[in-house]
Amino acid sequence: MNSPFNNSRAGVTLLETLVMLAIFALIILVASSGFRGGRREGNAASVLASVSQSIIIARNDALRSGKDTTLTLEALNSSLTGPEISVCDFRDGPSILLFADGTIFAPILCVAEPLEMRVSIDWLTGQPSNAGANPDD
Repeated sequence: MNSPFNNSRAGVTLLETLVMLAIFALIILVASSGFRGGRREGNAASVLASVSQSIIIARNDALRSGKDTTLTLEALNSSLTGPEISVCDFRDGPSILLFADGTIFAPILCVAEPLEMRVSIDWLTGQPSNAGANPDD
């Protein structure tokens, strides 16, 4: 019988093994680069969620107390675990003002490296949105 199971010399050569390892390395390289891109988007989403949560808490405090409130960037940055937030243009003022009627005045915020994004905050709801990927736009 001439089956491969009976042949004592059947097996995988060194060249075939090296080719398989090279293919596996390429597959792992492509898959890992895809994970890095997804992690960057996750960071942007987590920054927006953290900013939103902090602003909503401060807005609720202003509504409950009936007094205007200020949310400083230092307080906002201390609640974040990711990159630091700064004001894109200092003419707008360095703080977020929350009025007793529920409206908000906020400058456009810039998120530092590695995200490089702008955050615009809606004056009525306090919900932030990603206003652009590059602060120089």
